[in-house]
Amino acid sequence: MSNTQPTQEQRDHDVSVKIGEAFREAHLKSQDTSLVMDLLEQYKEARRKIEKPAGGKRFGAYIAYRSTQDEF
Repeated sequence: MSNTQPTQEQRDHDVSVKIGEAFREAHLKSQDTSLVMDLLEQYKEARRKIEKPAGGKRFGAYIAYRSTQDEF
């Protein structure tokens, strides 16, 4: 059995997905616009921690995007 540890990129991605999910829930259920906007900014900052290859997309971009959408 392999005991492979997740890379920093994978950990950053996982955090961004969790923040994306929190943003989605707050956007759907909260009347607190400040909370929703703060979560959106945190999501964007978390995604920016993941290096973007030249001319490409960041690791897990589509999955992260989907975490912010209603029908995830």
